[in-house]
Amino acid sequence: MKLSTLSLHNTYQRARLHLKFSVIARLSKGIVSLCIGVFIIGIFAGHLIDFESNFYFVRYVLSQITIDPWFRGTHELVWLTISSPTTHFIFYCVMILGEMIAGLFCTSGAYLILKNASSAKKDFYLGKSLFLLGGMIAIIVLYFSFCVIGSEWFTIWTSTEWNSQMTIYAFSTSILLAMGYILIPDPEEKA
Repeated sequence: MKLSTLSLHNTYQRARLHLKFSVIARLSKGIVSLCIGVFIIGIFAGHLIDFESNFYFVRYVLSQITIDPWFRGTHELVWLTISSPTTHFIFYCVMILGEMIAGLFCTSGAYLILKNASSAKKDFYLGKSLFLLGGMIAIIVLYFSFCVIGSEWFTIWTSTEWNSQMTIYAFSTSILLAMGYILIPDPEEKA
């Protein structure tokens, strides 16, 4: 009789430990999601609050004013220039809107992940989905607009003063790593 009670107690202890690990794993995913969401909202707020200096950057990139003199001899790339102030404004506003949407999705997802960390509700998985959607939008806005369009199309990589490639690579890598971490199955999912 004592052996059965001891075995039952050990099983109970292992189940408690497993539950604690599962909750901690889920909480860590929620905290990582929240950090990324707040970070993206910070980028959005910075672009909105300091609109002029950030708009100045976008205007210079699209106009290709920032290309270093050693590279300006390439007249074949002049047709890439967008010199319309209206287009600059629209492009910048779309970027800001995308950052806002990405930040809202990421923080909403983080909220649901944290709120449902100790339950098996599907709201936890909805939170993961919202975060992944926000992360994907952030990658499109940051990586695609700065690295693909800005760096490659408008050759910002030639500018020593206005080259934002490495900063955006770091931002994008952080977001992608967080998205990968969120996708790691929870212990109960593997069982």
